Amino acid sequence: MALLAGLLACWGAWAWLRRLLHRVHAAEARAEQLYRTHFDDAPIAMLQEDWSGVKALVDQLVASGVEDLEGYLKDHPDFFFEARKTHVFLDANRATVALFGAKDKADFLARAPTLLPGSPESNIHVIRAFAKGHGFAQGERILHTMDGRKVPILWQVNIPAGRADRLVFLATNVTSLKEAEEALMTAQAELAHAARVAVLGELAASITHEVNQPLGAIQLFADTALRWIDRPEPNLTRARASIGRIARSAEQASNVIRKMHQFVRKTPPETTALDVREVLSDTLLLVERAAAKHQVTLDLVIAPDLPPARGDRVQLQQVLVNLTMNAIHSVAVQPASEREVRLRAELDPEGRLRFSCEDTGPGVAPHHLPKIFEPFFSTRTGGLGLGLAICRSIVEAHGGALRAENRSAGGARFQFELPVHESGSGAAP
Repeated sequence: MALLAGLLACWGAWAWLRRLLHRVHAAEARAEQLYRTHFDDAPIAMLQEDWSGVKALVDQLVASGVEDLEGYLKDHPDFFFEARKTHVFLDANRATVALFGAKDKADFLARAPTLLPGSPESNIHVIRAFAKGHGFAQGERILHTMDGRKVPILWQVNIPAGRADRLVFLATNVTSLKEAEEALMTAQAELAHAARVAVLGELAASITHEVNQPLGAIQLFADTALRWIDRPEPNLTRARASIGRIARSAEQASNVIRKMHQFVRKTPPETTALDVREVLSDTLLLVERAAAKHQVTLDLVIAPDLPPARGDRVQLQQVLVNLTMNAIHSVAVQPASEREVRLRAELDPEGRLRFSCEDTGPGVAPHHLPKIFEPFFSTRTGGLGLGLAICRSIVEAHGGALRAENRSAGGARFQFELPVHESGSGAAP
């Protein structure tokens, strides 16, 4: 009887366990069905990918002692493409299929590796998250659809701790936003150009008004002097007097020009202690959209333990932004893989802070180098030719000198020095 009771108890336990497993499987099926419904019917593009192979390789790098991931990838560009070979596209929802213009899901997944090739600029955010153990990554990239459209997107992905075999990427089409931003930037550029033209027009009108009077007097006195000299009996005394009046009128015209120069010349800057890294980082933020538009890589090299600079923050950033934007436009003519602009800060042998802006563009024509800082000289079609002249004035007002040269490795380098801010020093006199 005891044996029979034991068998019945075991049978009851086994039946209960079967019922429990059945409920678990049913719950998992419902959960999978719910996930599938939300995934397939979501109004936003969703793509499921397997990054476990990439994560394993990144984990190996970290375990081997690699701390500067960006530096390692820059020195070993093949790593990214080798790691990408382990990546697999698993699934896509209807919104993704529609975004790319595919016939159906199977059609899209068959072409996904070609439509979405590895992009170091975009995928680095995921790789960085793997290396640092972050649970989230996001970025931007341009999609190329099957019907030839270019669609800018913002993407994001959650990364469960320790797992990368089923990452779900969400993509938002931001074409309208980008078009609005482009329209705004174009309007701002046109407004700024109109403002510059208006200022130059007012300045030209003012100079014309002021200079016309002495120029008219010079013409009158010159004619008078010629008549006194051309008489049958030249009156040299009166001719000499007219020539003297010409000299005084010319001096008056010179004083008008000098007054205008003093009017537009900048007053000595109000200097403070400036964090070099902060100033350069803010500069990159101001130009990163233009760099992205032209597919230019921006690089920042700052020597360790730099002391603060002494200068006017707004004016110094005006110089750095102008130099960087010029460099971006210069390298835009190069192949995409060779477009690089580097901002560098270091101490020179005399203990001053040296700032450099280097690019990999075609450089400056040798016969243009002596003239590029002259007002109204420009090598760009439609350029106003005032940017570098203003930069030179700002640097000189800070006690430095702006120089330009061509690099032996190709491209141009613009360089200047600023004094180090000493404790207790105030504004420049």
